[in-house]
Amino acid sequence: MEWIQTVLQEYQIGPAEIVPITSRLYKIHTFDYTFALKRSRMKPEDLSGWENVYRQANLHRLSSIVPVYLTEKGQLYVSYEKDIYYLYPWQDKLERDEPVHELEGFYRELANIHAITMEEHAINQELVQDTVANELQQLESRRADLLEHVELFEARRYMSPFELEVCTHYRDIEIAFSKTAVWLEAYMEDLQRDQIGRTCLCHGNLRPSHLLTAQEQAKFINWEHAFTGNPVQDLSIYFQQEWQFHDYSLQDTLQSFPLYEKQNRLLQSEKSLLAILSINPSNYLDTVEDHLRHPYNGPLAFQIRDLERTYRRLYHGLKFQEVLEGQRKEYLEKLEEED
Repeated sequence: MEWIQTVLQEYQIGPAEIVPITSRLYKIHTFDYTFALKRSRMKPEDLSGWENVYRQANLHRLSSIVPVYLTEKGQLYVSYEKDIYYLYPWQDKLERDEPVHELEGFYRELANIHAITMEEHAINQELVQDTVANELQQLESRRADLLEHVELFEARRYMSPFELEVCTHYRDIEIAFSKTAVWLEAYMEDLQRDQIGRTCLCHGNLRPSHLLTAQEQAKFINWEHAFTGNPVQDLSIYFQQEWQFHDYSLQDTLQSFPLYEKQNRLLQSEKSLLAILSINPSNYLDTVEDHLRHPYNGPLAFQIRDLERTYRRLYHGLKFQEVLEGQRKEYLEKLEEED
């Protein structure tokens, strides 16, 4: 652990008890304080985006972003033997008898970060039309690829368990292709109506292990994948992470998501984009084609597990887009009444 002591000296931290939590996270006990030391996977080219997180947090006083400590030289990180290290306060989850509503705190604080760091920009409508046209063309090409794979599987006398799963899923994947095409058209129409685009600070890797809840406030750690983008990109990353698990409850999301919009109301074009990101079947097809290229790259059971996880993401996405579809219908009806 001598190398950790060398890193800690950059923060003027002397003798300390070092407790490995994972291969990349260490709990550091000193006489007065407890710290978390992270050995990051970031490369030098990733640092500017990560440092921007803490500039934004300082500028906007975002208490839901767990801060990092400065070194003696005023740096946010230490570079040591080709690795990047950073230090932040150790955060213990609150122990209490009454339940803490983590989803509520998550959506509320995430919406606050998005709203406070939000910037608007003009939309190049011609570029949007070209992009959507290209996406529709690629979508139809990949749709034909999937049908070709399914027909090949069905022509076999005996299908493998993986191939049988694909054929079982096919109906829902086909629906996802159709719905994605509809939402792409809707997205283009909504952007023409909204006339603006928006970007904000996005976490980029939202998942429960990067969320700490204490005293009814959610705090976010591990901003190593942060980027500036549309808020629904951040939401989609979180949904895709959660939707892969068989015990996920979509109802919990539907009940808590309005708290996000209370803090940061989404544009209709953003909701359409969220629907597209939720159901785009490209990842599913990638999984199928990866199996076809490398059928023996790992145990078959693991390949089927990955296929099932990708399918569950699409399954929950299809359910979620039904809600967004209903909201868009109400929105358009309201516009007609106002006209």
